[in-house]
Amino acid sequence: NAYLSRLSSTQNGRGVGEELPGKLRQVYHAIAVGVIEAEGSDEEPDPMAPLEVGRVFDAYSGSYDASMQTLQYSVPDKVSAWASARQTRWKRVADLGCGTGLMGKVLRDSCDRLAGCDISPGMVLTASQLGIYDELRVQDCCAFLESYPKGSLDLVIAADVVEYIGDVAKLFDRVASAMCTGGELIVSAESLEESCKQHALNGDCCAKGFCLLPSERFAHTAAYLQAAAGIAGLETQTVVAL
Repeated sequence: NAYLSRLSSTQNGRGVGEELPGKLRQVYHAIAVGVIEAEGSDEEPDPMAPLEVGRVFDAYSGSYDASMQTLQYSVPDKVSAWASARQTRWKRVADLGCGTGLMGKVLRDSCDRLAGCDISPGMVLTASQLGIYDELRVQDCCAFLESYPKGSLDLVIAADVVEYIGDVAKLFDRVASAMCTGGELIVSAESLEESCKQHALNGDCCAKGFCLLPSERFAHTAAYLQAAAGIAGLETQTVVAL
């Protein structure tokens, strides 16, 4: 049975994506449009898209931490507080979309083995310089999870990941396969319920469970994430919106 918690990455009523440099927002838009188009056709998504995204993040890796600090990005602090309250030591932790290692910093002392993945070589290089990861790979989240034996992970962190995926079914399925019994999954997500109010979005968005926002990021409802987790075989014990 897995534990799923949703930590909202919206700061001061505004998604972090709205303040990112224009180039990044263009890339996010391209990803989102590609995902939407793929859902309506039998064609596979363009395999070059992750490479293009990786290149953009490569150029941004040197200033990413400073930008997140300016935006008062607090998800790592929230996860740190959650981990401290849990007073648990995990054996194998996977940090999906690890970026420059912001999440790894707060988890290192709470686990025996910490592995991370990101599609940006530049981000992974920056994270490697921290010396806190036992394993780092330039790889997308699903492929990374598929490489692990079934039941081998006891904590999976997906911070600032589902905002660029939309439909989380495949990701949650891979998490469920790689996670051990009693494992835990932490997901940060922008609240679609709040975004619908803020942006006066069509009510159909909430009915679907996820929607592309003006910030070029996806927001999700708690109910959708819980349902997707259940379908994947993950038992949702708690959903926390912070």
